[in-house]
Amino acid sequence: MFDLIDELVTLILQPPPFNPFSVDRQYFTTLTPEESVVRIAATVDFLNQVYATDHVYADEVLQDIKYLQAKQFKDLSHLAR
Repeated sequence: MFDLIDELVTLILQPPPFNPFSVDRQYFTTLTPEESVVRIAATVDFLNQVYATDHVYADEVLQDIKYLQAKQFKDLSHLAR
């Protein structure tokens, strides 16, 4: 499944992205903390599945997972206050 997504994104976008699974980090900064924690959870779940397959982009995917988990922790801390 992930190979299909990789191929479609690479074919559609010109120039093709270095990592078709890369996260638009700027997008997550525009969300409210309530929206952010839900969307990050869904995105991290998807990225974890990509990472678990040991995909060719696994290292880059892991960096996005780490970024999103740190952002989610920050947003959850904000909501807890």
